[in-house]
Amino acid sequence: MQSFLPKNATDKPPKWLLIGIGGGGDVYGCLPLKWELEQLGIEVHLGSLTWERRVVDPLSIPRRVATMEHVEVIADYGAIGGPDTCLEGFCFQGARLSAKLGGERVLFLDINGGPTGTRDAIHAYCERFGITGVVGVDVGGDSLSTATEPGLESPLADATMLAAIGQLDEQYPALLGIFGMNGDGELTQGELISRFSVLAPAAYVGAFGHGPQAFAKLEEVLADPDCITEASRMPLLALGGETGTQHIRKKHRHVELNLLLTITFLFDARKTLPLCPIASLIQNETDIGEVDHLIRDTFGIKTEYNPR
Repeated sequence: MQSFLPKNATDKPPKWLLIGIGGGGDVYGCLPLKWELEQLGIEVHLGSLTWERRVVDPLSIPRRVATMEHVEVIADYGAIGGPDTCLEGFCFQGARLSAKLGGERVLFLDINGGPTGTRDAIHAYCERFGITGVVGVDVGGDSLSTATEPGLESPLADATMLAAIGQLDEQYPALLGIFGMNGDGELTQGELISRFSVLAPAAYVGAFGHGPQAFAKLEEVLADPDCITEASRMPLLALGGETGTQHIRKKHRHVELNLLLTITFLFDARKTLPLCPIASLIQNETDIGEVDHLIRDTFGIKTEYNPR
């Protein structure tokens, strides 16, 4: 099973960093892949964004790591945290997951520095802990958008993270994982399958079809109502045999339930980046405000970034 995973250029024991890239709740979507890699003898580290939905953080903006509690800042836009990583009365979802995993460390990424600052923070973590490969896990699939899909509403975080991971130093194999396709109700499964076909010749690496064992920890964690995610719950419903349309985001978005949601599809992030117009456009930016303006002005679409 491990044969399709890219090998690192050194003789270091394999250590992979899995980062939920679409917002704080995407870190939960890393759990099935974490289980799979651990069965292969790979040490797995987790990363999460400091950007939470409004139901968690009333401001719903990327929080700066310098302002966070109970972290060790390791770069301008990155910090190491754990179960006590909080801010202004709320705890980040990465902290909630850390508590469920016995206090495992979590890399918290603050994307205020755009793809460049985020990439540098990932580098700092990889160097410190001897990471040999990185996967950005996108729950839903927005990172693959062409910026023309009618349901696209929150492209900024995913595109920023794809641009960051796709520009990591060549010593680190860098992958994009699409888990729970359409789980966030934005790109449809049909749109994602079309994008997979475009990417396949150049960038497709392989896939993990997750079974009940791989989902056991995710199910256990999400039984706690303080672990807040809608998108990462959708694959659990599909695993349980539910089909048809599920409404999320106060019935504003709709998810197609079937077993496709239980698969993590893996793509070479470096080869995927030039095939994704939003991520390609912003790849050299160093400020989230500029990223937001570029997306809005170039493609005429809104983003999830609404600072007050």
